[in-house]
Amino acid sequence: MGDSMIRSVGDTLPPFAFYDQDGKVITTDYFDGSVTVLNFIFTRCSISEMCPASTMRMKKLQGLAKEKNIPHVKFLSITLDPLFDTPGILKSYALAYDLDESNFRLCTARKQAVDDLARQFGIFRKDVKGLPLDHTMRTMIINSKRQIIYQFPGSQWAAEDFLARLPEGVEL
Repeated sequence: MGDSMIRSVGDTLPPFAFYDQDGKVITTDYFDGSVTVLNFIFTRCSISEMCPASTMRMKKLQGLAKEKNIPHVKFLSITLDPLFDTPGILKSYALAYDLDESNFRLCTARKQAVDDLARQFGIFRKDVKGLPLDHTMRTMIINSKRQIIYQFPGSQWAAEDFLARLPEGVEL
């Protein structure tokens, strides 16, 4: 992991096992044989330029990748609110955003597991009573060797920028 406690470009993913929106177990094996765009969101986020915007960018990028016929691309959003975001809630979220679930997974796990993974990616969150969950954001591209090849902090990334980087990450 280099000198930092936060994983960055070149670092590999830690092993994990989460549940997706269909209740199926998703592990780090999900990344094998593909390039994956990974982010953290939560379904009750009411700040339009945060999670909702990030989900819409993921959806746009998914559509652009299909249009450009880029093979082996997957999308993974991990909740920051696992006590609320059960597989059923995540499924409703996917349907509400009309996500193409053929290569888009939304995942949850025990709070401790989510918190640990989020910390390793430099995603910080805090609960403030009466306010939406306060958190940072980062969107990453992970290659088939489970390495971070690109990351963008915040929610203002461009789907076209990520699209241009996708072919570089596919090493089958």
